[in-house]
Amino acid sequence: MSLSDRVFKLEQVIHDIKRQLVHTPGKQNEAGIGPQGASNQERDPATRQLPSTLHVTATPKNSQQADDPWYKSIKGWSGIFQIVAVPFAIAYAVVTYAMWSDLRKNFKIDERAWIEARDSDPNFMLSNLKTAGVDMFVTNIGKTPALHVALSTASEILPKAVAPSLSFRANGATTEMGMLFQGEKSRVVVAGSLAPDISEKERLQLTSGEAYLAVWGTATWDDIFGGSHWSRFCFYRSFYNSGSSINARNCTNYNDADSS
Repeated sequence: MSLSDRVFKLEQVIHDIKRQLVHTPGKQNEAGIGPQGASNQERDPATRQLPSTLHVTATPKNSQQADDPWYKSIKGWSGIFQIVAVPFAIAYAVVTYAMWSDLRKNFKIDERAWIEARDSDPNFMLSNLKTAGVDMFVTNIGKTPALHVALSTASEILPKAVAPSLSFRANGATTEMGMLFQGEKSRVVVAGSLAPDISEKERLQLTSGEAYLAVWGTATWDDIFGGSHWSRFCFYRSFYNSGSSINARNCTNYNDADSS
């Protein structure tokens, strides 16, 4: 047998083996199961394999805005504005309230009643000092009525070196005047140590300048706004024509009034 014949037979044997392998039933089933098995595995959740870790990254609506610093966004400046604006709003409210209170106080001071008490004639003569005492006028110089007006007064004839006591215990007197309308004037007689009459010795001392006359008092009243007020007055008279040194500084300093 020649070499070519042997090669030909060998090729036939190989061809037969290949054909048997292809048409074998067991192999056919295994071969047919491949695609169906794959599809069954895809439908079977038990055999489906999921990734061991699941990474989900949320994409911001506006990645440019998310990466911007606060001072480049309207929302950031809005927060800063609110933080700064709140203290300023509180300070503004406090200042406004203080201004309103001060304006209201000034209005009441300007519109309320003011009582002025002074002697009716600053140039009255010693001859007028008899039993009537010293005439005084009490006037409401304010812009609204004065309620419950009362005047407490006292007077003394003192040696020129003696200061007034400014006390109401020895010879003080109180006059109730009720209500005084704005611009209304009421006459009050201050008697004190001048009643019932001045002694001849006191008259001589006043004439020679060895003594002087001091008159003081306190006025109280209420205004229509519900406030209570007071004023004090003191004046002195020397009837010596040449003038003399009188110890009456405390009388001058006694003049005062409330400012509320």
